[in-house]
Amino acid sequence: MVEGVELVSNLIARYAILEDLYLKKQAPSTMHDQLKTAIVKLYVSILRYLAKAKKYFGRNTAKLLVASTVHSAEAGVQTYPDIISQKAADVDSCIHVLNAECSQELNARSRRLEELLLQLEKPINRSATQISELHDHLKRNERAKILTWLSAVPVRVHHKTTGEDYLQGSCSWIYRHPEFVRWRKSSTSSVLCLHGIPGSGKTKLIYYVIERLLEESSRITNPAPIAYFYCARNPAEPKRANPDEVMRSLLKQLASSGPHNAIRAPVVQAFEKKAEEAEADNTDPIQLTASECVPVILEILDQDPATIVIDALDECDPASRHKLITAISLILKQSANLVKVIIASREDGDISCHLANSPNVYIRAEHNGEDIEHFIHHSLAHALETKRLLNGQMSNNLKTEVITALMEGAEACFDGSLFRSTTSATVSGSR
Repeated sequence: MVEGVELVSNLIARYAILEDLYLKKQAPSTMHDQLKTAIVKLYVSILRYLAKAKKYFGRNTAKLLVASTVHSAEAGVQTYPDIISQKAADVDSCIHVLNAECSQELNARSRRLEELLLQLEKPINRSATQISELHDHLKRNERAKILTWLSAVPVRVHHKTTGEDYLQGSCSWIYRHPEFVRWRKSSTSSVLCLHGIPGSGKTKLIYYVIERLLEESSRITNPAPIAYFYCARNPAEPKRANPDEVMRSLLKQLASSGPHNAIRAPVVQAFEKKAEEAEADNTDPIQLTASECVPVILEILDQDPATIVIDALDECDPASRHKLITAISLILKQSANLVKVIIASREDGDISCHLANSPNVYIRAEHNGEDIEHFIHHSLAHALETKRLLNGQMSNNLKTEVITALMEGAEACFDGSLFRSTTSATVSGSR
């Protein structure tokens, strides 16, 4: 009896909700009529069960005992829960079919609405695109003006030019060097110095590092900005030896490395301030100095970490490069975010003094010996192939002698010995 009451109570509550949902709030149809009939049959079976149960269990104990001797206590009563369950299953089948019909109807209506919305959106999208393009064009003009004010040094061109004679497969040893690995993994802002004699391959190492950093950042959704600069003491390009130009170029790269090359707010504010000052004097906005770049860079670094790479710091003007070193030191000390700096330079006194406490990598023959050997083999093969050396005719023994002499000469160069023109001496001696 307890089990039967539990079943009936659950079904009455459940199908009262379904009746209200499917029979009162939806338009009538053939399937609705079938559902209504099925629910009525379910309710009839429930009422019959309750009547039978009341009649049977309403007897006194003596009469129940007499009835039990004639037939089971569940006789005429327990058969009804099974009937009720079957009637409930019939109602559920009707609801399942009705849901399928409603779903098809809703899908058809949804598809029609989607088509109408697409037709409405087409002209709206076109207008929005045109407005966006116009707005972007205005922003592009303003952006170009600010970026030109910051720096006109073509650092990407310098990087591409540096890589033109880069030998594929070389310089990878730097990524395995313990100091470099320690510098990259460090969780504090730090600077790493690459030292070496002229011609030891510092610039090619810097090129390789920049390429690797750019490649790694291209695989990240929101990469940290990377800024780099190739210093050079060249009368044709005086800006490349100017500390102010170096800092402005670094600021330019850090400020425009986000989505769509949008310029960071601190730079825009600095430009507007200079523009207001210039407007009062009826002149062009004055460019930022190295020291003025520092607080703007620090504001940018409040949001993002960054990596800064400077090649040939020794090529910077000796009389003023202390301004560049000081600016980099302030950024390292005061940045709210992680800043990694890598600098390549010769062993100049002032530079060594300022960077004495920083991790250093001294480029030696044992570091890039494989690169030198690879370069010698490649260059010799190219010289013979183009018939620039001995009209392309050289025996294997002579090749071995030339390669050995060049390798020894390279090692002597790294050891500080006078480097001779080994190729011509060896070839002429062999002749």
